[in-house]
Amino acid sequence: KEFLDAASGLGQQLLLQGRLHGPESLSRELFASALRLADNQGLLDGADLAARRVRFAERVEDVVARVTVIDEIDAATRQEAAGVEP
Repeated sequence: KEFLDAASGLGQQLLLQGRLHGPESLSRELFASALRLADNQGLLDGADLAARRVRFAERVEDVVARVTVIDEIDAATRQEAAGVEP
């Protein structure tokens, strides 16, 4: 509960600073799911914690980069289908 309260507070601050896309990013359930994911990935405690967190962050960054490429391809395809020059 304490962690989720802190995450919610930080999320509110980031939203007010315009660093989040919208209030849906502040869902307590989203934070709880992220915490469960971190636990499932062994990122909350244990030996070599920093290295495991770095590897996980690298995997997430890779997925985000791939999704960005997919989004760019989708946007170009939509423009092409609509007859709009890119």
